[in-house]
Amino acid sequence: MRYLFGSYFDLDHPLERWQELYTRGNPMVNPGDMVYAAGMMDVLRTSPDDEFVPTGYVSYQGFLPQSVEEINASFTACVLPFADHFRETRIPLLNRYAKLIKALTIPVVVPCIGVRADEISAKTDAAVKRFVSTVLDKSALIGLRGEATAHYLEKLGFVRDRHFRVVGCPSLYGAGPDLPAMAWPRNPESCAFGLNRRAGEIVNRFLLESAQKSPRRFCISQSLLEFEYYFLSPHAARDATHRIPWFRKMVVSEIRDQTYRFFYNLNSWKRCLQFCDCSVSCRIHGTILALRGGVPAAIVPFESRTRELAEFHAIPMIMPEDIHPGDTVELFADRLDFESTRKRHRENFVGFLEFLHRNGLKTAFDDGGHAQPGPGADVLAKAIPCETMKPLFDLPFVQRGWRNIRWLALCRARKRRRRQPKGFPVP
Repeated sequence: MRYLFGSYFDLDHPLERWQELYTRGNPMVNPGDMVYAAGMMDVLRTSPDDEFVPTGYVSYQGFLPQSVEEINASFTACVLPFADHFRETRIPLLNRYAKLIKALTIPVVVPCIGVRADEISAKTDAAVKRFVSTVLDKSALIGLRGEATAHYLEKLGFVRDRHFRVVGCPSLYGAGPDLPAMAWPRNPESCAFGLNRRAGEIVNRFLLESAQKSPRRFCISQSLLEFEYYFLSPHAARDATHRIPWFRKMVVSEIRDQTYRFFYNLNSWKRCLQFCDCSVSCRIHGTILALRGGVPAAIVPFESRTRELAEFHAIPMIMPEDIHPGDTVELFADRLDFESTRKRHRENFVGFLEFLHRNGLKTAFDDGGHAQPGPGADVLAKAIPCETMKPLFDLPFVQRGWRNIRWLALCRARKRRRRQPKGFPVP
């Protein structure tokens, strides 16, 4: 099988290619997006020879890996696993994809897509209608991440089970029909946690103080901009330049303790979680990756796009409104029901396979099968180091100068990308 696949990079890159990306500092904007893309590949790969050719959609460089004619002649289907792309800032992307899909003659399947409720407008509604209608011309129905997105499409006139179905996120389904048994540990020795400045000070302080009760902890970031700011930006040494000083102090305290991590690839992230007894975060895909590895994980869903996924998959939640200053996760440990998560996963897994079959796709799990290793299996077999970098203001003068040069180079590279033509070369 050969799929045109909606993703940043080719996740089947050989190890040397991943090391090259790592060395050049050219990772994904949000490493969490690797999780659901890789999960979808695990579900669809029926043979080690299956090929997933990335569109590279997030680069906005506007060029397909092959012409539309070549895609129609040599690809099995176009599979587009998306995140919260129903939002105003994604209107140009939705329009470009609608134009591409209209020119394709192969099946087009959107196995997951969601709404960001705080970025909806009349222009968004028009772009979403155009995109969904175009996809439905090439597939049976589209998959949605949760009920919030379902209610949004119903307001636009689409009908459940005729036009769409809520299927959750493919990131969990790559694990197969069963998740490992797990329970929240007492007095955990190590903990992974994920902050998000958009969650507010009370939530972030709750996550940090919960993690600090473990002797060993990892602050796992899913924000490239945050990572670049603290490690590369020449402005990082000046508190006044940061718009959220309390968040900066939180992260810097973890940097000084050498516990801060930003992952360039999925393999290093998985290996880090293997050394953790638990995970508490407000990031959905970091939480899902932990659950897939048998690490008990709880999430604080501070916004609708995270909450709809957590509710659909019955992921243990700690609601932000229940958190008060000084609280830690131990106060909520009795509420974290992982058996319900496993039961819901088995039900959702069957529904997801039915959704793919209805769209004419075969899966690795048909007839009792299992996930197949791909040509990039060496990426999963070997560790790629994720260095613990010191913040800019802790560096000697010469090293600080080199970091400043790298930061300026990144800024200039982004300006050049913005000047490149946008849009797919569709006739």
